[in-house]
Amino acid sequence: MRFQSPFINMYIENDDYLRLLHDLRGYIKEPLIYCNTEVNPVEKFDYPVFYLGDIKLHMNHCHSIEEGETAWYKRVERINWDNLLVMMYTHSDQCIKEFNQLPFKKKVCFVGEEGYTSPSIIPVKPYIERKNKNTKLWEYVLSMAA
Repeated sequence: MRFQSPFINMYIENDDYLRLLHDLRGYIKEPLIYCNTEVNPVEKFDYPVFYLGDIKLHMNHCHSIEEGETAWYKRVERINWDNLLVMMYTHSDQCIKEFNQLPFKKKVCFVGEEGYTSPSIIPVKPYIERKNKNTKLWEYVLSMAA
């Protein structure tokens, strides 16, 4: 399927992401401003980081500023505002609480612990039961989509 979200193949720190979700339509109207270049630690290449207002977008799958800008603006045009699904993963109780209070109809937050009662909070059982303690929550979450 074609990517409909401008947030595919990138990451945003939890605090920035939650701030963005509180005013998603406002932030989406902001221009991308190049910030700096960082290194993708897994694939070992430089990638661009942009500001969207005061939010940092790490385009860690793009190899250039131009590639990041092109992908972003193309995908922003595809957003279906009538059918949004927002998702994240976190270990932070504060982030979980804040995410759970967001007004989106379709939302899911993957967590590494059990005991949450909200239908939008999903414990990742393979992570909770993991044998390899070096595997990160994000690795389990992303592998579930593959």
